[in-house]
Amino acid sequence: MEETIKVLREYDESGYHVVEYTLDGETISHTVKSVIGVPDDAPPKKKVDLQTLSDENEALKTQIAELNQAQSDFMDYVFSAIPDLPQ
Repeated sequence: MEETIKVLREYDESGYHVVEYTLDGETISHTVKSVIGVPDDAPPKKKVDLQTLSDENEALKTQIAELNQAQSDFMDYVFSAIPDLPQ
């Protein structure tokens, strides 16, 4: 005989949607809790205007360019220390 899992009860409790399942129609075989909406302890989202995002983006682009130049300068230095191989 094959057992079928069925929903025994569904309810909301303390910010969770709770579903209790059963195999025999009477006892709980397992329970699944899902968060309803945003948890109370979630940090609030800060609002950022488009200009601020644009400024931060430009600053990051500048940092990337500086890092790329520093890496290029370092590689030039490393390869300049390696003697030329005879042909």
